Amino acid sequence: MSLASFLFGTPDAVRDPPHGVIGCAWCGLVQRLPARSGPGVIHCRRCDAPLERMSGRGLDAALACAVATLVLLPPAILLPLMRVSLLGAANRSTITAGIAGLWHQGWPLAGIVLAAELIALPLARFGLLAAVLAMLRAGRRAAWLGPAFRIAERLDEWATIDVFLIGCIIGYSRVAPFLPVRIGAGGACVIAAAFMTMITRATLERRAIWRSIGPESSHAGRDAIACAACGHVAAAADAGTRCP
Repeated sequence: MSLASFLFGTPDAVRDPPHGVIGCAWCGLVQRLPARSGPGVIHCRRCDAPLERMSGRGLDAALACAVATLVLLPPAILLPLMRVSLLGAANRSTITAGIAGLWHQGWPLAGIVLAAELIALPLARFGLLAAVLAMLRAGRRAAWLGPAFRIAERLDEWATIDVFLIGCIIGYSRVAPFLPVRIGAGGACVIAAAFMTMITRATLERRAIWRSIGPESSHAGRDAIACAACGHVAAAADAGTRCP
């Protein structure tokens, strides 16, 4: 495989392969997805967990939300969140200044965790997600798409810009009754990025993405096993090997 084909993949005319056999991520039941018939949710036959949602979600919407969030993150990180005035003096708070303050006050581990969850992981999460969705939107499949999407999904629970917004709201409600507080450009970007993070989750249909990344399995024997990340089904003899 050439470097160009690894990075950019090859054009693929098949944008929506037929449903195949998958394993439920909750109970592990191997089952065949029924043919799609309009909006709705396909549930697992055993535990009733949602396997695929077929309404209100799409590749284009998820890509637009992921790119918008990625664009909003740098100003949210670097620009002032709030401006507090006291006796003629103004104090501007930023995410980077807060992390540096924790470090200098003798809490380096807390600073590292905060930097990871508010800076590094959100940028990695939405950078990978935007790259994967853009490649699929262009109709190309590359070897790195599967691992990149799996990592992006794992990072979702650790990239906590939306949880940080809750903390900002609590801090604002504590200070605003006593001091003049003005939300800065960074604060506005945090609010927008947090909402776009939640909208990205709502518009992202993981089964459709996995189906676009690689062909689905048709193996449904009694010895079938399923990948815990993407639901791909393989024979038990393939246990311990890498998911294709």
